[in-house]
Amino acid sequence: MLKELIAAEAVAPEKCAGCGSSIRDRYYLLVADRAWHNQCLRCCKCLHTLEAELSCYSREGNIYCKDDYYR
Repeated sequence: MLKELIAAEAVAPEKCAGCGSSIRDRYYLLVADRAWHNQCLRCCKCLHTLEAELSCYSREGNIYCKDDYYR
């Protein structure tokens, strides 16, 4: 699953799926139809930050790094 970097010139979502805080950043990530602050997108198992990764994986609403998704 590829994540998208979205410019805030479009209507920004109200809350980050990771921390629950308002998204006021110019750029945010859209993953699994949810918006995230760059620093909040993490693997739910190992908690590795995924903002710099080219891909991340989703299963049953949870976000995973590649290694944990295939375990």
